Amino acid sequence: PELLGSVTPERRAAVRAGLELAADTPVVLAAARQQYQKGLDVLLEAWPKVRAELPDAVLLLAGSPGTETAGLRKLADLAGNVRFLGPRSDVFDLMAASDAFAVPSRWEGLGSAAMEAMGVGVPLVCADVAALRETVGSEDYARLVPPERPGELAAALLETLGDPSAAALRVKAARARFLTRFTLHHVSGQMVEFYERSLRRG
Repeated sequence: PELLGSVTPERRAAVRAGLELAADTPVVLAAARQQYQKGLDVLLEAWPKVRAELPDAVLLLAGSPGTETAGLRKLADLAGNVRFLGPRSDVFDLMAASDAFAVPSRWEGLGSAAMEAMGVGVPLVCADVAALRETVGSEDYARLVPPERPGELAAALLETLGDPSAAALRVKAARARFLTRFTLHHVSGQMVEFYERSLRRG
């Protein structure tokens, strides 16, 4: 939690000022390598539907270029209001300045970005794949949508952006889940217990 920080008005305002984003601009962030696995093409296909309802909305894509970069840029040109930020060392700050964090992955091994978003306290919209559901838990904590469904992803993003009170309830529950399950202290304790059980059985 100390590394991630949390959402505060001051942090949000400072990061938005650095990005030249107005305080009331709807902002969605995704932070991922530009690879097929990450489903960023699905997010970009969803984005025009979001902008049809929220023309001023901005999509921020943070992450290293990859095999999908050329195609993603073409989709972004069609969608509009998409910024490629490249690799960033301030992703947690970007999360704190965003209105929603999207994880549209086709598959994941762990779902660490979703976990970090829960820790920061940003509304989360992610694909309902095994690793992400294991991390997120249920729709009490985030909006979960079937993978590779741009229409449903757009609807979930619009719901999140359009109903901040409901999103705030999910954020509160998600951060509590993070603090009780995913901190370094808790995970380290689980590992120690695992090895102690294994040694006793040996």
